[in-house]
Amino acid sequence: MKFKGLKRICAAANWDEALPIGNGTIGGLVFGEPLHETIITNHEELFLPMPENAESHPYNGKPYVEGMRKLLFEGKYREAFEYYSRGLEKDGAPYETIVWTNPFETASKIHFDMEDGRVEDYVQKLDFRTGEATVSFAYNGESVVRKSFVSRSRDIMATEIRKDGNPLSLEISMAPFKEAHHIESVTTVTDGEYLVCEATHSEEESGYISALRVITDGECDATPDNTFRVTKANYVLVFFTLAPWNLRMEAEKVKLLKILRDMTPDYEALFKEHVIIHKDLFEKVTVDFSDDETEYTNEELRDKCTADTLSPLLLERMCDMGRYMDIASFGKLPPNLQGVWNGLVSPPWSSDYTLDENIQMMMWPVLPGGLNGFSRVYFDWLESYTEDFKKNAESYYGCRGVFSAPRVTTDGYHRHYCHQWPMLTWTAGAGWLSSEYKRYYDYTGDENVLLRGVKYWKEVVLFYEDFLVEDADGKYVFAPSYSPENTPLGNDSPVTVNATMDVSVAKEVYTNLIEACKILGIEDENISKWELECSKLPDYAVNEDGALKEWIPAELKDDYHHRHSSHLYMVFPGYEAIESGDDALMEACHKATKYRLIDGVEAISGWGLAHLANISARLQDSDLWYKAINRLVSVFTLGNLFTSHNEHVLFQMDANCGLTNAVYEMIAYSGEDRVKFFPVWRDDFDKLKVTGLRLKGVVRVQELVKNKDSFSVKMDSQGRKDVRVELPEGFSLENGDTELVLMAGEAIEFKAYRR
Repeated sequence: MKFKGLKRICAAANWDEALPIGNGTIGGLVFGEPLHETIITNHEELFLPMPENAESHPYNGKPYVEGMRKLLFEGKYREAFEYYSRGLEKDGAPYETIVWTNPFETASKIHFDMEDGRVEDYVQKLDFRTGEATVSFAYNGESVVRKSFVSRSRDIMATEIRKDGNPLSLEISMAPFKEAHHIESVTTVTDGEYLVCEATHSEEESGYISALRVITDGECDATPDNTFRVTKANYVLVFFTLAPWNLRMEAEKVKLLKILRDMTPDYEALFKEHVIIHKDLFEKVTVDFSDDETEYTNEELRDKCTADTLSPLLLERMCDMGRYMDIASFGKLPPNLQGVWNGLVSPPWSSDYTLDENIQMMMWPVLPGGLNGFSRVYFDWLESYTEDFKKNAESYYGCRGVFSAPRVTTDGYHRHYCHQWPMLTWTAGAGWLSSEYKRYYDYTGDENVLLRGVKYWKEVVLFYEDFLVEDADGKYVFAPSYSPENTPLGNDSPVTVNATMDVSVAKEVYTNLIEACKILGIEDENISKWELECSKLPDYAVNEDGALKEWIPAELKDDYHHRHSSHLYMVFPGYEAIESGDDALMEACHKATKYRLIDGVEAISGWGLAHLANISARLQDSDLWYKAINRLVSVFTLGNLFTSHNEHVLFQMDANCGLTNAVYEMIAYSGEDRVKFFPVWRDDFDKLKVTGLRLKGVVRVQELVKNKDSFSVKMDSQGRKDVRVELPEGFSLENGDTELVLMAGEAIEFKAYRR
């Protein structure tokens, strides 16, 4: 069977190059040191309470909204936000400050320390199909294999060590991060074959408990410093579990110890139980660019690349990596900025849920990848913030409905009070977040989720109805408005009016709401009102370069040198531009994309490149798609294939998922009632085989096989309407046709040839 995973011949020097394992709830980072192994552990619900957030609440900005707008309409953008900020300050809000969200907390480190000896033939692997990390080496000429995974059937991490020949000796210890701040107390105790670590936060009666159990064929003794010393062993098995606690630490400890006590001491039995679930998720969609079954290291695949060419095998591995990370990070919550992994006390941006691109990007490959259950996790997570978002809307703008914060963890309150990143003036967040309801319906046909979407969109529209004001021509004005996280060229403020993204997202919200209500046969009395409101949204504008303007007002000039491409939302992840049939709009979007990727490419972050790759696929520009993907892989990818925000630093998971979806978008575009295969393609990709890819219209690609001059497809529909299937440029069926129809509820097979 072809190897699906990553392979290296060196251990990780830092946490962000370790092998990531996880079941969505518990994460582990396996460094892979042969003699002195470290595994850092995390829990999806473990966020550190910060003192500045203990009494946090939205502040009263209502009295200052009209004064801010007056200044905005006079073109005094900086003064407008200054006026509003000073007003908030009177109610107690910090001035010119970002109050950070409660950060994602690192829990315990587990150490496995063997006696010094000769190490040879070192290899570490991560198997994407199974979620198992393996470290193998020769130790004084005898084989040692150490394997770890986190069970999807139980919240248990298991590590097994096997050694041939002479028995080994090692010490096993566990401790929290010594550098951790806002930890009031830590207790580590040994109890028979159990090691327990209790941590208490200083800001509230909460913390976490981690516990492990050691089983061996040798001898195991506890030392006075709460370490297990294992001797005369050829086999060691460690079960580990972890949970946050709130108010009831002792009860949580009893629960965890019972879980460990009840575990059958059998690594393989637990592994088989886990693999049934994990492998089924991973193999719902497969993408193969080659038949080559060689187990290349990551470094060998990088060596196959040049400045201008990307190894198809490396692209395949990166695509698989993004898929694996989503699977390993979705538990009861969706992934945060770093998935379910962290090795820092104070991670960048708190490793929180960032809502102006990042969490959305992690969702992009979920539905095409057949991982529908993760979408339901996302909906529950989003709706958990509804009441806080309502408080934001009422407090800051005196509006009904929901107004999302830009970044959240343990609550949904707004905390951005600074002028450099004035997220208090960005109103597109809730609309963008809620677009997933419509995507879910398009991919699954599930009307129950569509009804959930209607409920949420109605809240977003309530906010628009109170927030938007009309100009002299009866058109709505977004005032204030913000295009994350950019500033018009030569302007003294990022705060503006009528940022293109705000308009585009609002139009999508109204369109989704109206269409959903018509599908469900509800809200007849409101549809005409919403249609009128949607018609009053501002028209888009094109600049002197022929590119879509990021800000609609003529006096606001575009700055192409930026990591975000917010104004291109209508191309991707939205569908407005491509489904509109407006060639002039598509051309303006195309030019805006070219300026970002050619003139401004040095300013783009890792996830910014992933977004532009998806946009380029929608625009059917193979060169721009390849340019974005190649730069992302070559400059923003770490040794373990984690993607980064900056060049080779600051791990964030978003671009991993964005790249995976960019490959899916390369394979097929699916619109409201049509599928187009290979909107972008590289002729230096000799082969491609795809199974299971999901498309809108409840369509599934059972199998696609592409060679240089032909490709064959088996696909089926479980949808309610026919889908037009379009072939790529230069290809046709044997009879010369360039498109065919997939009938609702039917299956088809076809083969297309290069003309």
